[in-house]
Amino acid sequence: SWETVGLREKGLTSRGWMMLLAYDPTVPPADPATLPTFARFPEIEQVMMRSSWTNPDATLVGFKSGPFMGRTLSKDAVFDFGTGHQDADSGSFQVFSHGQFLAIDPLYTGQERTEDHSTMLFKGHGQLGEQNAFGSMEALRFGHFPEIAHAETTDRYDYVVGDVTRAYHPALGLQRFTRHLLFVKPDVLLVADEVALREEGVVHDYPPEDLETAGGLAHAPNGYVVGREGEAFVAFAGEPGTYRIAAVYLDNLPGAGRYSLEVDGRTVHSWTNRNEDRDDHLIAVSEPVALRRGSRVAFRGASMPPGTRLTKMSLFSETVRAPLAAEWLLHLDPKAEVQGTPDGLEAAQGGAVLELHRLLAEGQSLTWNRHKVAKPEVEPFTFRETTRVVVRPSFAANKAFLLTLLRGRSASRRALADVRAERRDGRLEIRFTGEGRSTAVDWDLAERTVAIRP
Repeated sequence: SWETVGLREKGLTSRGWMMLLAYDPTVPPADPATLPTFARFPEIEQVMMRSSWTNPDATLVGFKSGPFMGRTLSKDAVFDFGTGHQDADSGSFQVFSHGQFLAIDPLYTGQERTEDHSTMLFKGHGQLGEQNAFGSMEALRFGHFPEIAHAETTDRYDYVVGDVTRAYHPALGLQRFTRHLLFVKPDVLLVADEVALREEGVVHDYPPEDLETAGGLAHAPNGYVVGREGEAFVAFAGEPGTYRIAAVYLDNLPGAGRYSLEVDGRTVHSWTNRNEDRDDHLIAVSEPVALRRGSRVAFRGASMPPGTRLTKMSLFSETVRAPLAAEWLLHLDPKAEVQGTPDGLEAAQGGAVLELHRLLAEGQSLTWNRHKVAKPEVEPFTFRETTRVVVRPSFAANKAFLLTLLRGRSASRRALADVRAERRDGRLEIRFTGEGRSTAVDWDLAERTVAIRP
């Protein structure tokens, strides 16, 4: 805030007024050493856990699992209150340790994609709201409401549980995605993920740049479909079956625009825009319709008002089957030097190392490679690419379980030894040895209780 005030003679540029709104000169400065090392922000459901405010080698873990418009408004709102700059990143976490951001977020991107964050994909699909700018009306229509189900702090550990299930499209078949984060101070993070996924259910998203256009509609430089009239369409390449069609669009002139959704030239849904109570993206959803491979699925606009744009089309089915598949994601700074270890990997960066140990990992695969971030050019500070770690679990019936140990340390210290785990009736016993001292964690996921020895 003082920096902003100091810019008064030079001008505050386009973002200074927002900073001034948060400035109160009567609030005295606080010594960080007096602040708590654990904080939960319940409206947005974000948790910050740290081992110390004063130790330069301290570890900080951030975790997000909250509804896109906050707990107060997300359940009952009928339109969005301006959340187009949200990320589709529920369940994601970051790790800072020994002066380095070791598990990162790519920062602000021009396209919101779950695959750019350290959370999970199911059947190759991310969360509600994925598109150019966050798809708030899709999130409202389909009930986006992840939340923190448990949060506690003790001298020895911090424990947070996120129910991330409702961040995903209900037609995807995801019945459970519960993420447990146990931060064993000062530097070990245990991540346990409980997943239940049905074969029935599939969602196909089509960003506007992937659609063909005809009859007067075209692509704007930012990829949106724009024009006075015409159509945007795709040749369906998925599994045949019964689907609904959804179109997300912007139209700020109520009653002027007329639209329809078509399959092979037949209208399956039509409407006239009504949005007197909002200035934001809207959504239209068809009744179920049969699709075959090659079906021509189209959004058609007639007399579209100036400024109208199509921002996303999707096809979803609760009955079409898809193979069970999940991807556990972790993003690293592209400068990190990564090497494999017998049970995972190590990522070295700026004198710090992030250890990753996979536990109870039978049937899993682990890979890492460079990952291009979606539309990073909107901000100069955004990562253009990351090193993305992908773990693919195996499923027993329709369930999968992942247990990962992460640790930040100095490059001059040795890695943890004798890292192992056993699971019995929902209880976990995890052991590891560091700096000559052995630690045992007795962890009951169902009861959400923890005992640590010694």
